[in-house]
Amino acid sequence: MIIAKFMIIPLVLLVALAALLASNPSVTGFFETLKDKFFSISEIDLHDKNIEFSAVFDSYEKTDFDAASPLNITVVGVTNATLANGNINTKQTLVIKDYRGVGTVSDKFVLNGSFDQLIVQDVFIGKDKIFIESDFSVLEIENLHFRLINMSGAAGTLNLANSSTHFAGSIEITELSGTFVFKKEPKSLSITGTAKKISIPDMGIDIK
Repeated sequence: MIIAKFMIIPLVLLVALAALLASNPSVTGFFETLKDKFFSISEIDLHDKNIEFSAVFDSYEKTDFDAASPLNITVVGVTNATLANGNINTKQTLVIKDYRGVGTVSDKFVLNGSFDQLIVQDVFIGKDKIFIESDFSVLEIENLHFRLINMSGAAGTLNLANSSTHFAGSIEITELSGTFVFKKEPKSLSITGTAKKISIPDMGIDIK
């Protein structure tokens, strides 16, 4: 019976202390701050909304795409373009508006499709078919869509609204839409856009 009393008394004191702390706004705020510090990026859940993010990768793998939706593409570097009615060989920046077709980015940029407008300096070319092979230094592709991107051995920085996380390991991005900027030297890839899910398993990050 004595043992039971000693067990009950501390329990009553703890309940009273908890009630007192909960009623004090400054103490409640303190615990909210602690909660925020201990909650990690892996626990973010946006309930099927698009995740706005940007990411910078220290490198990139070969990237293939098939654009059903129109893309805007800017190529900086040496570019050889074959059109239906002629050729363009330039070291100037080349801009392609509303491109549809396939493409590959690796050490070179290869493109095969059609466009609504092509711009080189002050020269404007209307709708045409195009084949491009470019030894680019910088390549920007707007409105690029992927159902799934899965990179192994990736490293870089992931930026969300209020957080920035350096990561290393595999990364998986689902339903990605955005702007891709490939740079040759130093090799890097920047992505700005939206996604349905971002996972970095090695770091326990799972954003959806």
